[in-house]
Amino acid sequence: MRRSLASVIATDKEDDHLLGELQHTLAELADVELRHKVEREKIQAWPGSLADQERRFAECDRRCRLAREPFHHHLAKLQRQILLQASLGR
Repeated sequence: MRRSLASVIATDKEDDHLLGELQHTLAELADVELRHKVEREKIQAWPGSLADQERRFAECDRRCRLAREPFHHHLAKLQRQILLQASLGR
């Protein structure tokens, strides 16, 4: 079955949009991971007690999990869109 030029162009624009969204989301997630790593290194170098460091590590990890969550949800949404397009033969 031949596709019209308009459907090819529309599909290309959708693919470009999904690719851009995927790249942006992965870059944001990488930024969250980098900030988490830097914060953990600062805590490790902090001269406080071991109990204080452990408390600060736990809080740092909790904040990172919360920061990651919307990006993981968005990646799952993008995955569903990509799979839908693939199932429609786009």
